[in-house]
Amino acid sequence: MIQTDKKKFIGFIGTIGSGKSTACTFFSSRGYHVVSLSDIIRAYVHEHNYSDDRDSLTHHANQLKEKYGMAYFAQQSYDNVIKANVSAVVFDSIRHPDEASFLKEKGVYLVGIKANQTQRFHRISNRKHSTDFVDLTTFINQDENELKGANQGQNIEACYTLCDQCITNDKELEHFTETLNSIFSTFVS
Repeated sequence: MIQTDKKKFIGFIGTIGSGKSTACTFFSSRGYHVVSLSDIIRAYVHEHNYSDDRDSLTHHANQLKEKYGMAYFAQQSYDNVIKANVSAVVFDSIRHPDEASFLKEKGVYLVGIKANQTQRFHRISNRKHSTDFVDLTTFINQDENELKGANQGQNIEACYTLCDQCITNDKELEHFTETLNSIFSTFVS
């Protein structure tokens, strides 16, 4: 069984529309508390009445990471989990290798989720989150910036190298669910 001091912590890393939210929902339905590192920046922009579109969130996140360090959101999220004394947690929105390294050092099992860009654009077009209302060109630019680290505070490609396991989400939902169930079973066996 994968655990740290009787705590079961898992983190999902992936590009826009790769299936992180689906993975978090899967684990949530099995008793896990979902903690998104992005909640820190969403609260910040809301508090300051800034726009909550993806480009604004990225801009302000990068500013906070420059001020407090690249692992700032991971540290804040992890500290909140420890204070809440939650034993089964899934961390979402891990976008920088310093965040991934910090969580890994704390015993978080990191899973990278990959999927092709065309599928991912169709997924976000259908799910319609507040950050999803973009055209294909904008999506590609945002995706490349997050993946390759064009924005200082994000580099998903480098995060993948720190993952304990990488999976591909390029088939039917049923197949992805089977893969997630296999990962889940390692936490409870």
